[in-house]
Amino acid sequence: SSEASSYRLAPYLRGVWGGRVNYLLRQSWIASSSEAQSASDSLQSDTTFNLSGALNGPLSWNAAWSRQVSDYQGGGDTALRRLQGGLTYSFTPQISVSATLAHESNNFAAGPAQSSSNLGVGASWALSERTRLAADYQRRSFGNSHGLNFSHRTGRTAWLFSDSQDVSTTPANAGLTVVGSLRQLLDEQFQGVEADPVKRADLVSQFLTANGLSGDAPVLSSFLTSSVSLQRRQQLSFTLLGVRDTVSVIVLRTANTRLSALAVGVDDFSTSSVIRQNGLTARWSHRLTPDSSLSASASWQRSSGDALALSTQLRSFDLRWSGRVGRSTTASFGARRTAFDSPTAPYTETSIKGSVNIQF
Repeated sequence: SSEASSYRLAPYLRGVWGGRVNYLLRQSWIASSSEAQSASDSLQSDTTFNLSGALNGPLSWNAAWSRQVSDYQGGGDTALRRLQGGLTYSFTPQISVSATLAHESNNFAAGPAQSSSNLGVGASWALSERTRLAADYQRRSFGNSHGLNFSHRTGRTAWLFSDSQDVSTTPANAGLTVVGSLRQLLDEQFQGVEADPVKRADLVSQFLTANGLSGDAPVLSSFLTSSVSLQRRQQLSFTLLGVRDTVSVIVLRTANTRLSALAVGVDDFSTSSVIRQNGLTARWSHRLTPDSSLSASASWQRSSGDALALSTQLRSFDLRWSGRVGRSTTASFGARRTAFDSPTAPYTETSIKGSVNIQF
């Protein structure tokens, strides 16, 4: 175990040219560091420029350029550059298909950068106002990438399932974007209440605060690495909203394989070709009064590799009270019990915590 930290700065510029072309320019920097002597600190720089617009009738287009550079202290620099363009055809407002042609280069393998061109396909089907299915597939030089997303909601429930494979810069992106999080589940469920995405985001935040819930808590803790990897990720999420109770369950499974042959740092990939992680989080919240709530959460995580010494298990239980203690002040108090099983460094933890939030 080791203390680790990540910092992210991501300014962007978006707008419309001539009332016809949408543009988005984003630059992000992510710095990750660790006290562990065997793992590399890293700095990621990601630049993207996207254009999109509508052609005649049901045909629309999109184009994008991106450049991602990862500098690992113990593994040198890796870079991925990609230029792509695509067309989307909508047969009906509910069914559409897309095709993408891309050219990319990367230096994940030892030696000079390798370039390749690839074709991708995708489809989206809105079975109803409450049910959607989308899928895409591309052949890449480092391995095929794909995405499968299914969502369904009823008056009281929301279901999300996703299966994807793509490049991961773990641990830099750990915890920054939580796919299938409780916030995303509530956003899906509240679509029937508020169509505007900005107002719906405010509605979700208000609901989370009122019920003492964390909307973006990660299901899996990350692991330290000194290179980019190919990640397969599968996730199933569910939430149930009652009159005064909220229940959510999130199940996640990942498998990471090292991509870069330039890494020289010592990390988990030094002794295992694949790192597998499985996790489950269950949360329950009960509104005691209009201004206070009681919540409980239980989580389980197992991480494993090819070697027995890389097998660990983490179990945690959290109980918390939260409520409004002033006109613009909320507070929460709770207790947590954690048990970590490991062949080398097992531990248990019991903690009491409290927080006060003042909003201006």
